[in-house]
Amino acid sequence: MMGKENQSAANPESQENPAALESFPGLEQPIPILKPTVNLTRKSDQRRLSRNTKDTPEAEETESEPPAAKSQFLFFNVSLREGSVVGTTPIIEAKDIETRTHQPGVDSLVEPFVEDPDAMEEQWAKDSARQKKMAWGWFILVALIMAGGATWSLTRMHISTTQAKAILAQAEADLEKEAHAEQEAVRLISKVTQVARKFLDAKSVAEALPLVRHPERVRPLMEAFYPGGQVPVVPIQYFDLIEPLTLDKRMDFWIANVQRDQEEARQLFVEIPATGEPRVDWESWVIYQPMPWDHYVAAGPAGVPLDFRVIAEVDHFYSHEFADSKVWSCFRLTTLHSGEALFGYAKTDSPIYRELNRLFSESDAEKQIPVILRLAIPVETKTRRCVMIEQVLSPRWVYLDSPPVK
Repeated sequence: MMGKENQSAANPESQENPAALESFPGLEQPIPILKPTVNLTRKSDQRRLSRNTKDTPEAEETESEPPAAKSQFLFFNVSLREGSVVGTTPIIEAKDIETRTHQPGVDSLVEPFVEDPDAMEEQWAKDSARQKKMAWGWFILVALIMAGGATWSLTRMHISTTQAKAILAQAEADLEKEAHAEQEAVRLISKVTQVARKFLDAKSVAEALPLVRHPERVRPLMEAFYPGGQVPVVPIQYFDLIEPLTLDKRMDFWIANVQRDQEEARQLFVEIPATGEPRVDWESWVIYQPMPWDHYVAAGPAGVPLDFRVIAEVDHFYSHEFADSKVWSCFRLTTLHSGEALFGYAKTDSPIYRELNRLFSESDAEKQIPVILRLAIPVETKTRRCVMIEQVLSPRWVYLDSPPVK
């Protein structure tokens, strides 16, 4: 009993709230903690607490004071054995605690600030100028780049404009040239057609001679071909000027297909010489031969070279003095409007053989080629069917250039 009385005397607060000591046994020294009531519970908890305590005098006092100022000490009884908080009991009200005697106002917390407005603006201007110095070098660099780009663009535009004008001028010149070339071609075709028809309508050597190629060389040939100088006139059934013809890289020939009454269609070659006046190739038109082919095969003069327009093809008839195939090459020779054939021979190591071999390899029709050959019948021949090929005069039946007169 004495121990309890001494403990109550030593701790007068326990007398005011004896239930606290009974709720926390084993605590030798109480621990006071200041805890705001408004922070311990939510609004819903405060309302529930208010309903539970409105019948007590403490609740009436709580309702009379503002919630923000309501604070109280809580006594925590800590068990040393268990190391946990077992309960809390309000001990001291906030109204019993001394605080500051004087609460300072807002005006006293804010320091007075007095400054000259003009000086402030001047200082602001200095600070702004010092912080925002202009980088004039970059502006100059950008300006130079822009000026260079503008100059380059203008230069390119000028060059493009100049090039466009040059291209346009060249195109106009080409168009004019093409138009002029077309006009010249039309005039040329008209002139070629006129000369060719005039030649075909000629009734004498005198009328035809001014219209033929190589008139000096051809005149005696024409006079021998047309006894009395009269040219028979045959009505033309068909005439067609086909196109220009390139012969050995020479583009000054035209070719026409002509068919006369009771005759097969033949080709008429027309040359445009440097004088610009078309001329007809009379020799290829009549397939001129120094003597009739059949007569030459039957009774041609031995040892006399003659130029013939023949069709040549490779053959293998080796006989009599031309029996050795290692020494001689054989060619079968024929001509138009005749069924007779001769066999011409050339040595295998001669330029004549190499030229004929080249013509065969370059020809579209490899089996036969039209050529002008100089032929000669051997004097002491054992057969008149075998002749010597002395020269290849032309790879076609047209002389591009007039051969020398014999």
